[in-house]
Amino acid sequence: AARAELEAARAASAELARYRAGAGDDAEAVRTRGNTGAEALPASLGLGAFIQAAERTASAAGVTLDAVVPQAVETSDELTVQPIEISFHGGYFEILDFMKSLAEGPRAVQFGDMELKEEERGLHCALTVRIASTAENTKEPPRNGK
Repeated sequence: AARAELEAARAASAELARYRAGAGDDAEAVRTRGNTGAEALPASLGLGAFIQAAERTASAAGVTLDAVVPQAVETSDELTVQPIEISFHGGYFEILDFMKSLAEGPRAVQFGDMELKEEERGLHCALTVRIASTAENTKEPPRNGK
């Protein structure tokens, strides 16, 4: 019985060593989840990069962006949240495709208020999205040396 326990402990130790070395099948999955988590909730807001990605996503979906307006930043001890109002127009399925692509992108996006109206050029949508980061100094720099 002691010999079996010793062999089981050695096997577990070897598995742990392979995992730590990255040779285990689960190690890659853990690294991928860690990388995905870092993309979904990065250390900085990266507002410019998010807006550029939203523009590319809208274009690919066949949606035309009318305006992208960042709102006041919200902070807590652990997160910095940036609400953004996105105004755009397109067809029903194009709007759905755009929103689905935003939701499934690498960046975590929370949808807020949404207003959808029919207009001559199709549907117009005003959507509030929220992106977050784990930490960022959101204080504005001093103006005129103050």
